[in-house]
Formats: sequence, structure tokens, C-alpha cells
Amino acid sequence: MAADEQLKLAYNAYTDCWRLYKKYAETKVTNEYWKNMVKESEQLARKYNDSKFVVDLLVVTCDELQRVFLEERKDTS
Repeated sequence: MAADEQLKLAYNAYTDCWRLYKKYAETKVTNEYWKNMVKESEQLARKYNDSKFVVDLLVVTCDELQRVFLEERKDTS
């Protein structure tokens, strides 16, 4: 893959992960929330042919959302 194509792929993947993060960062957390986040993450992975780079970005994005949720939950307990 040419360098320009790789850069465009990386840019698009980062942008998609940012949009996923933004969408779920300000949503009330329910079982439906987690199901939808996982479903959208899987769709994004497929969009990029399950590229290891993209899957890793998605894992980090979902982990961060979970970390923030757990921290907020701990603070309100």
C-alpha cells in the first residue's frame, strides 16, 4: 500500500474511533449502551477488513470509555 493510502486509512480510522468515542462518552450507560457500542465497534472493524491497527484502536477506545464509566461510578458511590 502506498504511503498516501496508509495515511488516509489511518486518518479515517482515527476519525471513526473519535466519532465512536464522542457518541458514547456523553450517553447514559445501560446494557443497551454496551451492546450498541460493541455492535458499532464490530461494524467499524469490518469496514477496515479487521485490520489489526483498527481493531487495536477500537479496543483502546472502548477500554477508555469503560475506564471513565467505572471511575465516574466510583466517584458517585
